Amino acid sequence: MASYINHCCYSNARRAFIGDMMVVRATQDIAPDTEITFWYQAPAADRYSERQKKLRHWGFKCSCAICRDDQTAMESVVKRRGLKAEVLKYVQLRNKTAPSRIETLLATMAKTYRRPAAEVPRLSIWDLQLSLAGIYMQQDQPKNAVDSALRALQSLGYVIDGGNLPRILGMPMVIKQWGVMMDSLVNCWMLLSAAYKLVAPDLEAQAERYARISYSICVGEDETFEDSYGKLGRYLI
Repeated sequence: MASYINHCCYSNARRAFIGDMMVVRATQDIAPDTEITFWYQAPAADRYSERQKKLRHWGFKCSCAICRDDQTAMESVVKRRGLKAEVLKYVQLRNKTAPSRIETLLATMAKTYRRPAAEVPRLSIWDLQLSLAGIYMQQDQPKNAVDSALRALQSLGYVIDGGNLPRILGMPMVIKQWGVMMDSLVNCWMLLSAAYKLVAPDLEAQAERYARISYSICVGEDETFEDSYGKLGRYLI
């Protein structure tokens, strides 16, 4: 039955394997009569043509919102690749001046997108934004880490209420819209949990809860979460 599920880069489900069993879990709220899709190849910030080449084995082209946007904005895609290469140089440096330069470059990259991230996820930006959050944590700037990690999630199409700082004490953090379910999202939520522990302790457990949900979706189960993250509250960047 799973062979009838079609590919989509911006899918609404993820598949995971436990032995010879395939587990398919929703990655967002799915309305009745909506087709279920998952990706055959994980979406990457490639050019449209490169992404389609990876799908030739299955004999189709993806026409999701991400692919359609890249197909009509080729010059922007090329510009993003150049900017991303420059950002990665500063990510490797990780010195005190790196964050400000990374922030400037990410702002420039954001301007190359014509539609909001809630409509077309920004695959070129999200992982860089997460790396920046990790740098802020290493430099003992948890408030900036929270801001950057939330922007990483927003880049993937997530719409989140109640997570920004400063905030009203007791207001819950709620995901209003789920975005692309990338594997590294578990790291993002655990980083947020660690940062919230320092600046907004009441949100620490909520962030870890979303980490556990993401882990279950990506891995297929949550029994091994403690071994990977829970006991030490670790995050990996």
